[in-house]
Amino acid sequence: MHNHSLNHPLYPSAPAATDASNDEDGPKPAEKVARNTTLSIELVLASIFDSETGQDVMSKDPEEMRLKYIQSMLYQQYGATISTSMASRAKKKFVDMFYEPSISSYQLLRPYLEKCVATNPGSFYIIDHIPNATSGGAFEYGRCLLGVGPAFRMLPDAAPLIVLEAAPMNSDMNKVGHLLVASTRDYNNDPIYLALAHVPATDDVNWAWFLQHLKDNSVPLSKHTTFLTDGSMAISQALLQVFPYQPHRYAILQLLQMVCQMSGQARLTPEEEHLVLQMANSINMDRYMESFSMLWSLNKDLCRCLEGIPKEHWVVAAMIERGWPTHRDISLRHCVGDFVKSTLGSLLCSCNLVPCFYLVLLSLQRAAVSRFNAIALHSDMILLPYQQTVLNQRLSESARFEIVECRPQEVYFAHVATTSNAHHKAYKIVNVRDNTCTCGDWQQFHLPCAHGLAVFAALNRNVWECIHDQYFVRKHKMLYSFSRSAPIVPPSPVDLTPDHTMSAPAAVLEIIRHREAAQASIASDGTGKNKPGPRPKKRKEVSSAPHTAVVGLVV
Repeated sequence: MHNHSLNHPLYPSAPAATDASNDEDGPKPAEKVARNTTLSIELVLASIFDSETGQDVMSKDPEEMRLKYIQSMLYQQYGATISTSMASRAKKKFVDMFYEPSISSYQLLRPYLEKCVATNPGSFYIIDHIPNATSGGAFEYGRCLLGVGPAFRMLPDAAPLIVLEAAPMNSDMNKVGHLLVASTRDYNNDPIYLALAHVPATDDVNWAWFLQHLKDNSVPLSKHTTFLTDGSMAISQALLQVFPYQPHRYAILQLLQMVCQMSGQARLTPEEEHLVLQMANSINMDRYMESFSMLWSLNKDLCRCLEGIPKEHWVVAAMIERGWPTHRDISLRHCVGDFVKSTLGSLLCSCNLVPCFYLVLLSLQRAAVSRFNAIALHSDMILLPYQQTVLNQRLSESARFEIVECRPQEVYFAHVATTSNAHHKAYKIVNVRDNTCTCGDWQQFHLPCAHGLAVFAALNRNVWECIHDQYFVRKHKMLYSFSRSAPIVPPSPVDLTPDHTMSAPAAVLEIIRHREAAQASIASDGTGKNKPGPRPKKRKEVSSAPHTAVVGLVV
């Protein structure tokens, strides 16, 4: 178990972890007594977090929690009834726990992360403080990270891919900083979140800090594990510093946005975008140069921008030359930004940090159960739904090709059957012994390309014999059955002992002071007493400010 906390601070002046029992202002563990029969708000909150109904609601929007839900959950779990007024007070505290900016939300962070590490073996956490010149005072919170051990154990059986994304916190909900997310994909193209961090900015220093701690805690990577990012300079520099020898690929949609900014255009024309996509998907450099020549005649400035981007990060042909995986078996086009656009991502960007980490663990737990249940009744020897869709598309394309035998029972030429000029037929060389094709789409043990499928059909051979187990339901069941035997546990954030050595960031303290001053002025005027103003814009109304989402793969 890796538990990096304040015992090993990044900043040398950060204090070491202390026992809460030594804090004169904090509660003493010896003073704790058994809960009496009087219902408390904490007990009501605990029933919400333990209830499946409560988890369903908080996974979408905690403000949608109804009083009758709270009363029903408490009755089902404890056989107790509460008044509507008490349910209303419990709901207010529940919503404030998620959304209200406060110092206590940062003081509860380390106790909660310790709880997460204790209940999820193999996990680790980091909390950094900003050096404080005042001796004996609380240290200002800097940044934090949680790595999920059970998710790391799934990484070797998932796709060799790590998607890096960043999302800005919702300033309309009085939140500051950015979330950094590392995730992978299973072979059914579903995300698996590996680590979540909160940092003040998305510069190369914070990205390098995030990646270095993943490396230090032995995140299992193979030599083919590819990092998928938005191509921003900050992430590229951090990856070059921490993982210089790992494949690094840019998301195609983010690449299009990047070249627009570099060339000073508002957006690319449909023809320009089509040619850039053709260049990105080129399986050899000849095809790349054909598209490049056409684009040069349209927009020379755009071509100069593209030439400044290393080809191995976005051109399939250059990736093949380096021996990097093409990831044609996973849909990479929309990976970057998936987290920000998801219900979970938009909710986390509006939440306090403790609920953020709780919701990530809850999402992982519920996803593992639902994905296993979705395929539990399927036969072991059928393809996963996403892979079957890919195979069906390639089967329909394979009917276009004619086969010419080159070396008996081993190598074949495949070309488009409708080519009019026999001297200019676009041949692809298919090797059914090594399971390869010169198109680059068929790598060993992956789904065959359209040319390979055409050869298999001509030879009347079973295509299943060359497909790896990882694409079948049996392997998928094993992947998620491990998560059932050693499940991801989202511990309840109720009844935590605050860590008084920590204070909120200066920006949050300023927000709290402004809110208190506004409430004091309202109270002094005698108007609007007991009538708080409207809550800030909900997370569903997050502004479209640019963010540093990082992960999407080229299709």
